[in-house]
Amino acid sequence: MKRQKLFLIAGICLLAAAAAWAAFFRSGGDGEMVLTRDERRIQREIDRANRCETAADCAQAASAICPFGCYVHVHKDEVERISSMLVEYQKTGASTCMYSCIEYPGVECVSGRCELKQ
Repeated sequence: MKRQKLFLIAGICLLAAAAAWAAFFRSGGDGEMVLTRDERRIQREIDRANRCETAADCAQAASAICPFGCYVHVHKDEVERISSMLVEYQKTGASTCMYSCIEYPGVECVSGRCELKQ
């Protein structure tokens, strides 16, 4: 009887640890972050705002805001709107990941989208 209780408690602890791990890392089976509904909405807005004809059209809206990347670039006319959206998102404390970002290499316009220089 004592052994059964021990196994039951160990099983419950194991399930709780697995649930906490999954909630903390929120990653899909392929290692990609699984975004919340709000994060998907913000990412869609970033994607819509990320357009350019030349590198001069691109401006940095934010840096190291998880889960949106080390450097968030959008069209210069959209910087204020996207920056505000990301600041408000950060105030919620919803982000649970961290980045180790490389030094900023600059930005270029590639196929109509602002991208970091490689």
